[in-house]
This record gives sequence, C-alpha cells and structure tokens, in this order.
Amino acid sequence: MARMIRGGNLGWARITFWNGEGTRKHALRSSQWATDKRAEMVAEAIKENISVPSPPSSMPHEFPHMLSGELHQSIQTESCGMGVSRVLSDARHALELERGSRKKEPRPFFVPTLLKLRRWFSRIRLY
Repeated sequence: MARMIRGGNLGWARITFWNGEGTRKHALRSSQWATDKRAEMVAEAIKENISVPSPPSSMPHEFPHMLSGELHQSIQTESCGMGVSRVLSDARHALELERGSRKKEPRPFFVPTLLKLRRWFSRIRLY
C-alpha cells in the first residue's frame, strides 16, 4: 500500500508501507543481494592476493604466487539462499596450499584474506 503525503518544504513524497509475506521476501532478496556482493568482494580480494607472478616462488606462510593461473581462475562464489553465500575453489591443489602437506609448508590464501576483511562483515564463518 502506498500513500502520497505532503512533506512541508520538501514537496510530495511517496511512502510505501510493507507488511506480510511481501515484506519478508523483499528483505530476504535484498539481504541475499548484499551477501552475494560481499562474497564477490572477498573473492576479488583473494584473487588480488594470489596474482603475484612466479618466479620467484612464494615463501611458506605467505600468499602463493601464480604459476599456471589455475588457482586464480578457480576462485568463485556461490549463492546458497537465505542470506548465505560461499567463496570456494575447486582447484586440485587449493587445500594443499591452504593447509600444507608432509612435503610442503602451507601458503594460505583464504583465511588470511578473510581475517584482513573481517572488520567489514558482521559474521564470517570459516569452514
């Protein structure tokens, strides 16, 4: 329902009153849109952090340098609905870089980027 009201020196203004199911759906859509934008921002920050060309190779516990570009291209976002979005990578060596292995020290890129950006978000869960 919308009403036109006179706003003093401001002229006419349209005020919309929201209630019921339409309000809930609108709030969820705008919340999801904002969450998707934040996820895209995180993905872009991760890509920026791993865009340093190799050689030289990265040092352990620093952001990995780009060799083939596979990791850079695999960073993507996924909208899960209900105000939840995920940033993920399907590169075969992403987990090994993030956590390390018996033969290789870790070169994390997800967690350090999220920790740098954490002040911009109300809730970030690390899975």
